Amino acid sequence: MRGSAVALALVLATNVVQAQPSKADAAAADAALSEGRRLYDVREWDKAIVKFKEAYTLRPDAPALFNLAQSYRLKGDCTEAAGFYKTYKRNFPAEKNIDKVDKFIVEMDACAKTQQPAVPVTPDVQPVVDPKSDPVVVTQPQDPPPPPPSQVGDRGWMKWTGIAMAGVGVVGIGLGVKFGLDGGAAKDDLAEVCAVSCTSEQALAIEDDGKAANKKAYIFTSVGGALLVGGVVMFVVSRMGGEISETPVAISPTPGGATATYSFDF
Repeated sequence: MRGSAVALALVLATNVVQAQPSKADAAAADAALSEGRRLYDVREWDKAIVKFKEAYTLRPDAPALFNLAQSYRLKGDCTEAAGFYKTYKRNFPAEKNIDKVDKFIVEMDACAKTQQPAVPVTPDVQPVVDPKSDPVVVTQPQDPPPPPPSQVGDRGWMKWTGIAMAGVGVVGIGLGVKFGLDGGAAKDDLAEVCAVSCTSEQALAIEDDGKAANKKAYIFTSVGGALLVGGVVMFVVSRMGGEISETPVAISPTPGGATATYSFDF
């Protein structure tokens, strides 16, 4: 029994000796506490917290721990403030400001319930420490870059529409040439038949056929030429990236046949 008491006394004595900081640690703790108070006065809460933690680590005394809890409270971090106030009350229950600490604990616990939990850092995001300051700055993942702006419009339809218009225009010109030849043949027939003998009805019929053929030749040649030109222009515009109007080709009847117009913008 006596041996146990002696061993216990030695353990307690050892703990007391270990609890006492060295002169160097005490001086460093005083410097950290003083710097923390200076930062506290200018409301640099994060930097002050770092210094108070440093002071408390070197020398775990009441002023450093209380100032640490105060800094978290004034920073607005209610959860950390409540935790450090409770640690202060547990480690220093005989301090004169315990009544004030109890009030702070109640206030901070109520405040902590209203605050959103901190967003956890995803595993693929590494914390980056600013070498000029102690607080840890965590980088957040960057949003993906926006997609590139779309082109003014898809020009594929212009290309194929232009090719189709040009093809129809070539066919129209071909029909116009055919009807023109038919009109010329009718004129030759009129001269050949009526040179010998023909009735007035036969002459009028041949002349009407020639006029109808010439009119068709004019219409098909005009419209076909306009479509051919419009198709070529639309194909060129599709390659250049220009814009065309909603109704690029307009065909209007005229007393002598028809007219075709084509409009576009560069």
